[in-house]
Amino acid sequence: MNLDSKLNEYKENIEKLKAVESLEVYRWLMSLGEKLNDDPLSSEKRIEKNKVKKCQFDLFVDYEDGKFKAWSKAMIAAGYAYVLIDIFNSLKIEDAKKNSSRRL
Repeated sequence: MNLDSKLNEYKENIEKLKAVESLEVYRWLMSLGEKLNDDPLSSEKRIEKNKVKKCQFDLFVDYEDGKFKAWSKAMIAAGYAYVLIDIFNSLKIEDAKKNSSRRL
């Protein structure tokens, strides 16, 4: 799967949910955030260098066990993190690095 199709997949989901009810987007993000607990970033990697700056809640992201992982107690922040790591994990590592500064 390429980056554009993965981004379109999430855009379509958000648009469908907005049509139903605006709060449904947040419920969906929270449900995605819960999925981070299936394979979270290890506690050893939850260090200051891996902390997302300017995030209201603690959110840690790093590359571990051959894929991007994240962890946060805040379910909406975790949901956003899940979307991003799912997108980047669908790419080859070289493409993920190349697109890491792309405005989504």
